[in-house]
Amino acid sequence: MVVESLLGASTALSVLGAYFGYKSQKYQNKAQQEQARINFENSILATAEEQNAILQNEADIRNYNMTVSAGGESFEASLDENQRTAGRDISASQTSLALNQDATKRTIRSLRDSTRMARTASLIQMGGAALEGSGSIYAYRENKRLLALKSSKFTPKVGS
Repeated sequence: MVVESLLGASTALSVLGAYFGYKSQKYQNKAQQEQARINFENSILATAEEQNAILQNEADIRNYNMTVSAGGESFEASLDENQRTAGRDISASQTSLALNQDATKRTIRSLRDSTRMARTASLIQMGGAALEGSGSIYAYRENKRLLALKSSKFTPKVGS
């Protein structure tokens, strides 16, 4: 009876270990998902700061050109070129933000998938441990029964 209890306890600990392994992976993945969201929010703020700096730089250049220039077509062309350059820089910044957003979504999706796979693996491990433990208990009982038969004086007749 003691051996059976130990085998049962061993099985229970194996099942618990698989369960807590899944729980640990789940919470770790949730923390990584939250960190990815925070990083994305920070990238939005950094992109806004970058775009503001680009616009401020374009305004500074425009104001400087207006104060030192006498006007004319070349002056207008210079202002237009500065505005086009600022527009391209902002567009590149927005594209970078969109790519970052897509990468963040893929990271979060991957972490969710990883959590689901960890759950499945944990369930398989728990089932395997339970089957292994019950098989061990059964084998122990059968061996004990066979040993009891061998030590008895009773000998079964074979094929009479």
